[in-house]
Amino acid sequence: MTNLQILKGNRYELGPRERHVFTFEHVSVWEFGDNFFFFDVSNPDQEETSLYGEYAPSLSLGKIFGRDFSFGAIKDLRLTAGFEFGKGYRTFLYGAGVDLALPRFTFFKVNLCARDTADVEGVTWQATLIWLAPLHFRSAKFLFGGFADFAGREGQRASNQLTAPQFLLDVGSFWGRPGSFFAGVEYQYWRNKFGVRGVTENAAQAMVRFNL
Repeated sequence: MTNLQILKGNRYELGPRERHVFTFEHVSVWEFGDNFFFFDVSNPDQEETSLYGEYAPSLSLGKIFGRDFSFGAIKDLRLTAGFEFGKGYRTFLYGAGVDLALPRFTFFKVNLCARDTADVEGVTWQATLIWLAPLHFRSAKFLFGGFADFAGREGQRASNQLTAPQFLLDVGSFWGRPGSFFAGVEYQYWRNKFGVRGVTENAAQAMVRFNL
């Protein structure tokens, strides 16, 4: 699945206070795992245009070994990796994760990784939650998705927590094209943004998403 997102918000920290962001996102599944990547382009019509991206592949142990690793709420075990990049910024992640089978959720993933930022002394840890749940209210269809990152202290950078839940209405379902066009809001909360102690971001962003 590939989609294009457009977000607009204000009250951002460490950069322009008001931003509009174009996001290109892709998720795909293959024989032994899955791939996920996205690119953000912020304020493309201004001098402070910035580019940021992430690539996060994972390997399913159940698919690799042809075994059922499910136990209780655990559906599968995975090996995970990640690469985050932007201007003057590179971070590598590697670790493991579990897929959970939770009621009403299309998926709920938990990853625990080592986190190594280039040009920053030391290596730390990062725990990540990723989820998606469909919701219905009468004839209206919604998606509740998002992620939460919890990262430890690394060099002079403080531990930080970032979460970005999304609540989207399936607008396309009203004209016979469900899953094609969504509109709603994404809320971003980032404590100690970029590891800068005392900088906390609270930013609500209007959002539209087109599935390509």
